[in-house]
Amino acid sequence: MWEDSVTEPGAVAVAILSGFWAFGGWNYLNFLTGEMKRPERNLPLSIAIGMLITTFFYLLANVAYFAVLTPLEMLDSTAVAVTFADKTMGQFAVVMPLFVACSVFGAMNGQILGNSRVYFQGACDGCLPQVVAMISFKKLTPAPALIIIAVLSVFFLLFFDVFVLINYYGLVSCLMIFATLCGLLYLRHTRPDMERPIKTPIVLPVSMLIYVVLLIVLTVYQKFMDSVIGLGILSTGLPVYLIFVSNSYPLLQKKTESITIALQKLLLIVEQDKEVTKDS
Repeated sequence: MWEDSVTEPGAVAVAILSGFWAFGGWNYLNFLTGEMKRPERNLPLSIAIGMLITTFFYLLANVAYFAVLTPLEMLDSTAVAVTFADKTMGQFAVVMPLFVACSVFGAMNGQILGNSRVYFQGACDGCLPQVVAMISFKKLTPAPALIIIAVLSVFFLLFFDVFVLINYYGLVSCLMIFATLCGLLYLRHTRPDMERPIKTPIVLPVSMLIYVVLLIVLTVYQKFMDSVIGLGILSTGLPVYLIFVSNSYPLLQKKTESITIALQKLLLIVEQDKEVTKDS
């Protein structure tokens, strides 16, 4: 099973980062707590049950792949599940691409739901242009955030290889988790009496922090240029904030306001508070 495998720590770290796509649901579910009933109960329960089920079936699937395919065959395959099916399922192998498509659709659904809420909440907190903090008047969904994600996705897929994008995403994702964990531990230390509807034993965030730091260090060592480019893409958010959000450029701010009004009319979007007031 392990023949011809690469065992260097840096390569293992890159492989783990690639696996973030498979297990990303635990993270994106946290972004939807505002739309979840009883999140203090259902969020930890959903993550625990979902992770156990996903881990169980992914382990079974990988054991099956390694039992039939060599590591080199897996690397040469554009879709490991399809190659596995061709060798084991005979004429029924034609259904495997359908299963793969369903899996991809589910992953895209989770990405779109989760990331759009991050953009939306970031705009509500004053980190993105005001128009991103608006919702569809009819559907009550963050339409501007969804449109931004669609445009950025098409742009990156046109100019970058998808596997390189995964490397960029992995490092940046680890950095975001690192910052979140540092903030969590800081608040646990400085504000121990803060109300916390969802609270975990301190050993969990500490262990996760150590794990993420190791991943970041090994990934930068193994994929230095990819790491630099990923950080460069991340840093493009700074000029967007300075130009369109901060008050550093008053003339641009006035222009942004007129663009916001035009987009409101075009997309039929309103601020969330206004929609709530209207319904009440």
